[in-house]
Amino acid sequence: MSTSTSTPSRQWDAAQGVWVGSRALADEADEIPDPLYIFGYGSLMFRPQESFAACERVDGVVEGWRRVWAQRSCDHRGEPHMPGLVVTVLSDAELEAMDLRQATDPPSLVHGVAYHIPDEQVAHVLDELDFREKGGYTRAVVEVLPTHSNGSTSTGNNGGSIKALLYTANAENPNFHHPTTLEEAAHIVAWSRGPSGENKEYLFEVDAYLRRVGAECEETFLLTRRVKEVLEKGLDRRGSLDARHQQILVGTAKGEGEGKGEPARGSRAVWQQLRLLAWGSNQHGQLGKRQVHGAVQTQEDGEWPCPSPTSVELDVAGTVSFQGGSLATALVDHHLTIRQLAAGGGHSAIVTDEDRLYLWGWNEKGQVGGGKHTILDGTRRVHVFPRRVAMVALGHAHTLVLEKDTGKVYGIGANAAEEATGSSSCSSTCRAIGGVPVTLSGAFGGGKEQLRFSWCAAGVRHSAGVTQDGRLVTWGSNKYGEGLPVSVRSWAPGDGGRVVKVCCGWQHTVVLDDRGRVWTMGANKYGQLGWGWKEEMRREDEVAGLPRQVQWPSAVEEGGEGRWVEDVACGWSHVLAKTRDGQVWGWGRNTFGQLAQESRNTAIAAAAAGNLFPRRLLPLPGCLPHGARVREIACGTESSALVGDDGSVWACGWNEHGNLGVGDKKDRGVWTRVLGFPTREEEGAARMLVACGGAHVLAVMERVGLQTEEK
Repeated sequence: MSTSTSTPSRQWDAAQGVWVGSRALADEADEIPDPLYIFGYGSLMFRPQESFAACERVDGVVEGWRRVWAQRSCDHRGEPHMPGLVVTVLSDAELEAMDLRQATDPPSLVHGVAYHIPDEQVAHVLDELDFREKGGYTRAVVEVLPTHSNGSTSTGNNGGSIKALLYTANAENPNFHHPTTLEEAAHIVAWSRGPSGENKEYLFEVDAYLRRVGAECEETFLLTRRVKEVLEKGLDRRGSLDARHQQILVGTAKGEGEGKGEPARGSRAVWQQLRLLAWGSNQHGQLGKRQVHGAVQTQEDGEWPCPSPTSVELDVAGTVSFQGGSLATALVDHHLTIRQLAAGGGHSAIVTDEDRLYLWGWNEKGQVGGGKHTILDGTRRVHVFPRRVAMVALGHAHTLVLEKDTGKVYGIGANAAEEATGSSSCSSTCRAIGGVPVTLSGAFGGGKEQLRFSWCAAGVRHSAGVTQDGRLVTWGSNKYGEGLPVSVRSWAPGDGGRVVKVCCGWQHTVVLDDRGRVWTMGANKYGQLGWGWKEEMRREDEVAGLPRQVQWPSAVEEGGEGRWVEDVACGWSHVLAKTRDGQVWGWGRNTFGQLAQESRNTAIAAAAAGNLFPRRLLPLPGCLPHGARVREIACGTESSALVGDDGSVWACGWNEHGNLGVGDKKDRGVWTRVLGFPTREEEGAARMLVACGGAHVLAVMERVGLQTEEK
């Protein structure tokens, strides 16, 4: 009663445990039932994705298939270094070939739920599911027999049965693993967790559904009972795992050649304890763990402010390669390179050189991933984003992820102004696993378009990106002109320049082009646009609402290195820029001293202090107070930071939560050195990365040695 599609060939991304391209195996020639029903036999039974919310739901059974716990999960209920175990369905023919049933046995049955997908949602739903099932799955078409009718259920298209599409992971996919013992399966499920939550919760929900509909599934019921026993007895997570389930990315469990008289070689996934320096607010665990050594809990708001840099640890995964030597030696010599460090309103992130993104901290809107309450709990736990990542941008309560290779940007978190996804597809919040691709309503011809990006930025309620052909696009709030007009699809300088970077403040946007020029748009109450006046520009001519070039003081040579900007950063209402000659410039709000000026500006004092135009923030071009040159610039909400080429960090501005790292919570109107950093980097040493968030700061060396524990 079933027909299966042919299995297209696809390369496997062993490091992530998914198909290359992060899509389920599918082919344009695949049969798509019309009307389309999707049959779910796992999490779709109890936690359907948002696009299924209004779909007709039919409980049913598929004959000739069986549910088995035989699929590693590296992207939902586990991680690449510690995969979980979830269900797949196998046909009776496959089960017989694996000696899991006899040909004379009665046909197998799989109970589940069929969802009727409206025609206008078919393409969107298939795109979502192809990404969701990237961890080894392919499509198949089956006949579903409804088990009951609620008065609104369709009678199907074939004598009462419903032709439906399901996703199956057969024995040929690289993640297939059917544990030989109940003990092995139970310990995997008991202790694994991933971006979608704990593996045991998945098992318990599947079990509950099957019991509710009166289905028989002995494997599920036995596994549930044994997992509960394991949890009650508190059996050790590590010692109980079967060696075959320690995820080996390349080679065999011992490494190629090991045990054969040959030099061992291969790669292994390992736990790594990454040590960061963090300071400021830790109300949401954004510093890396709930309690930090030396911190004092306040009585007012339950925060754990930390006014000085404090060492915290995070558990991350890495791949250790060894060639012609022991794995133990390779572990000692292993280093992890941090590509990017990021901080948002109350959440934090790192991107490693293995294209892995780790998120932790405030998750009320789903900006970290998973459920609302899956936050750090003192175990150094972080959420692993299930995509290969080029960069990440953290806004106040949303997250943008630029996917490597594809150039797509995915959004999660707050979406009330469509700041996460560019559309209302996720209502006011987006908690979709892997995020939702940013799609912008086309200004020409209608419809929606997925763009390819080279950069992205997230503000409070708006976002922006740079396309691969060097153009600016924006989405989210545009109340103050911080976004492009609806009639303008994208923007680039009219003289052929290309946009290379964009930053988002609270209500303004800052753009850098490949000719070292800075352009701005949006709110201008504090002169943060750098145009020489405070009023928002509301002209009615052809350039109304478009970015306008920042006006430099006349004393700065036109076209010289002192006006060629290499990097920009912005806070809520102020901007920093670093020019080729090493000088740091700033403009905009200075209420808390964030522009390193002792005289705090009111609306009137702002003009007198010259903050409406770019102003030099260092006495000598590029030189910090102790003589080192500036390497990096960064902005918090109302604070600023500079990183020297000697590894020193300097800060000024708002310090209510100790976020300047200077040992107290007093604001600073001059550059003040952050405590606890080295005085001079060694020749060739890795650079210091610093990220400033809402009221917290993170710092780490770009290339770090790790305390590594083999898994």
